[in-house]
Amino acid sequence: MFKYLFQQFFAKDNQELVHALKSRPLLLDVRTPSEFKSASIDGAVNIPVQNISNAMTKLRKSDVIVTFCKSGSRSAMAAQILRKNGFDQVINGGSWRNVEDVISKYSRS
Repeated sequence: MFKYLFQQFFAKDNQELVHALKSRPLLLDVRTPSEFKSASIDGAVNIPVQNISNAMTKLRKSDVIVTFCKSGSRSAMAAQILRKNGFDQVINGGSWRNVEDVISKYSRS
């Protein structure tokens, strides 16, 4: 019962993330370099959220980009910054563990 209630009110809807992962997106870890170094997702690129504005020239607007961080707050900010600057295919993946879980589930199916 508790699991059901948790999923109804707090679980992240990952349908958009699952769809994005099919296109082999750029996985953008927006945590600090030390957080990134301690653990991240294989193949992810680290650009801390406070550096996103200055690093946009390194990104392609045509790419699908999945942002993630520790909890989802910084990744939401990064996604918003990117969208405001013409990046139309940006998905906030939330926490890096959420993205990692979806990747592992998707790769098994």
